[in-house]
Amino acid sequence: MKKIAILKFLNTILFFYIGLALSALPLPVPSDVAKNAAAVTAEKYPDADQVLVVNIQTIKYSPDGKAETLDDVYVKALTEKGRDENESLKFYFNSHYQKIDVQVVELIKTDGKILPVDIALNSRVAVDHHQMTSNIFDPNSKILSVNIPNIGIGDIIHYRYLEKTLKPRMAGAWAEYLCLQGDYPVIDYQIEVIAPDELPIAKFAIKDEVPGSVTFEKEKREKETVYRWKAKDVPQIFPEPDMPAIHTVIQRLLLGTVPQWEDISKWYWKISAPHMEKITPEMKSKTDELCAPFSGDKDKIRAIFDFVSQKVRYMGITTETESPGYEPHDVSITFENKYGVCRDKAALLVSMLRLAGFKAFPVLIMAGPKKDKEVPNPYFNHAVTGIEQDDKSYILMDATNEMSKELLPSYLCDKSYLVARPEGDTLRLSPIVPASENMLSIKTEAFLHADKSLSAQTEISFSGMNDTAYRTSIMRRKPDEILDFLEGIVRNVFTAARPESCEVLPVNLSDTSSPLIFKLKYSVPNAVVGGADTDAIITPHFGNKIGLLNFLIEKTGLVTRKFPLYTEIACGYEEKLKLEIDPNAITSGSLILPSPEKINTESFDLRREYQKNGNIISSDSGFVLKTIEFSPDDYEGLKKAIGAMENSTGRMPLILKHPDNPLTEQPVRQNNGIRTLTDQTEIHILGEDSWLTRKNVSLELLDFSGKKEFSEIKLNFNEAMDEISLDSVKITSPDGISKAIRKEEINLMDEAWSGSAPRYPPGKILVANIPNVNVGSKLEFNVTRKSRNRPFFSFVEPLKTFNATEKKIIKI
Repeated sequence: MKKIAILKFLNTILFFYIGLALSALPLPVPSDVAKNAAAVTAEKYPDADQVLVVNIQTIKYSPDGKAETLDDVYVKALTEKGRDENESLKFYFNSHYQKIDVQVVELIKTDGKILPVDIALNSRVAVDHHQMTSNIFDPNSKILSVNIPNIGIGDIIHYRYLEKTLKPRMAGAWAEYLCLQGDYPVIDYQIEVIAPDELPIAKFAIKDEVPGSVTFEKEKREKETVYRWKAKDVPQIFPEPDMPAIHTVIQRLLLGTVPQWEDISKWYWKISAPHMEKITPEMKSKTDELCAPFSGDKDKIRAIFDFVSQKVRYMGITTETESPGYEPHDVSITFENKYGVCRDKAALLVSMLRLAGFKAFPVLIMAGPKKDKEVPNPYFNHAVTGIEQDDKSYILMDATNEMSKELLPSYLCDKSYLVARPEGDTLRLSPIVPASENMLSIKTEAFLHADKSLSAQTEISFSGMNDTAYRTSIMRRKPDEILDFLEGIVRNVFTAARPESCEVLPVNLSDTSSPLIFKLKYSVPNAVVGGADTDAIITPHFGNKIGLLNFLIEKTGLVTRKFPLYTEIACGYEEKLKLEIDPNAITSGSLILPSPEKINTESFDLRREYQKNGNIISSDSGFVLKTIEFSPDDYEGLKKAIGAMENSTGRMPLILKHPDNPLTEQPVRQNNGIRTLTDQTEIHILGEDSWLTRKNVSLELLDFSGKKEFSEIKLNFNEAMDEISLDSVKITSPDGISKAIRKEEINLMDEAWSGSAPRYPPGKILVANIPNVNVGSKLEFNVTRKSRNRPFFSFVEPLKTFNATEKKIIKI
């Protein structure tokens, strides 16, 4: 079914194109369609928004690779969503390669009445503007939209079109990829392929087959062979967030006439080689200049790569005539203009590396799901460069990203690629960039003073994709925005922190030879949480507040999974803390350190350990995701590790007071225009993995900065694990008049984290706009948060002895 099955996949690739549309008169409804449609009800398919009733597809291709496909589709809308999804048929196409004549679009109403759609009146063709987000403009890349008015729930949408391949991507070759399953039930899907003897089907395969749902037969005719597949009563799947692309896990049929991947490799070399040979004296001179300071191959490769990636802008217009979308411009043009798309930059890099004496080749790569290797096809969507090494492996390089510190960014790891060589090469898989190359290294030195204040300095060093992501974000910001961002990192650890200095290195952020480093210096007025018999030292840990790892953790909202979790990147952080404590900060008490936490598997590594040496506490912690795809079983272990990480983050060094040490009243805290009068927390343990937190806060707003800060209350939460509510708000004016703010007076809204920079915590912010806040006012509010599906965040080590099935109240 082209529209609601294969099209969802092929629209994301560069190689599926559809053209014009024609109108037609209504046709009588075939008896098998009427029979199948009558059996399709919301009661029988309660989880389906739409159902594929019948799809009859006939494909006939010729010896030169051109093809005609007649596709006849009947879809029944069962819900409002199903109706909405079929109101407009959208087809992404390239007029250079394909054309389609829409023969029928009609509605079969619930009363049996057939309403034909005037295709000419309801269709529109436009250039695909989405391509400009990638700085590419191909005038042949367009969108055909056909609107279908008056669809009602229970109606059947019937459309039929004849697709014509004007020119095959690869001369003398044909290939097809058909999804026999989807996120909707498939009642009847029939496929017939007519293959000429001059160009027989070399290979075909059904992947992820649903047992018993597909039958196959083959018929030999004069000068041709007919292949038939019938899929019956195929159940729908239910997609999960961050799963592999749906078309790679559902039942699918692959067909092709190319015997082996080597044939496609030779084809791409043939169309690229003439353009890579257009070398100029200026190119040779520049290559020699770049390599002159270096004697080692690694440094020469890096110098040439940096030139092509940083000095040749990523942008282009597709005007090629032989193989648009594949064929690069002449390298002389790209070198002179200093801009080009991926295939242009890849070809230029190949030519300059060859001038320097390296065995370089253009490479087709699939920047997305891995390709099924059983049936070769030429459908790739990106081009990079490869250097052959002595062991016949390749160094892959992507010169597309101007800010990439790595030759091959992590988002291109574990991807299918094909090196273009004159003698051909086979399909390969790019290596997973190890987490050790995508790390955050965090080092903090801090001092806890006798008055319980803390002074500290933290250095955060980025590598790999962490470097690329944060460097790119920082470069887009103004100096004051950078300062706000860095101060925000500190305040994510300590709300009351006073940043003293924030520095970003290197000064020239375009210098990717130097790692990105944040240097933060700050102080905290009170880093000790006082309790009746126990104080907790809030230690400055940043690992769960910054870095790509936290975005990957955000993907683990589901309790269990049926499909793998796909993260794309292996990464993590390592963090070392050295905290020196003034002896006068601990009087009449003893220091207790949290117990160590260690989990090490093939997929992830978690650790946090504390040590004490005299008056110095040191901490060594880290969390590393070693792989990029977690099976449902691995996912269960990962969830437990994340809970353990959050649990260990909540555990702090404790000052256990002696019985003869009376509870002293905590001083009133003052910071940034705010005086904290009360800050109390009650924790009710509800079970082994859930608890209720009630927080009571009262503040005095001393100046305009305090008023600005608390004109709205922002509460961070994660939808997958938290329920949060603002229970009450009271404002007391400077003259002592108090007023309780009713909930209907507070403008509540959920806001996702925004901005181009990675931020933490994941999830949302509950924003409450508070009216009538003035300098000198006192603000009181109460918050309730119910946490679930994770271990209890324990500040207090003795709580481990509590029976989690009994309700306990702890006041901190």
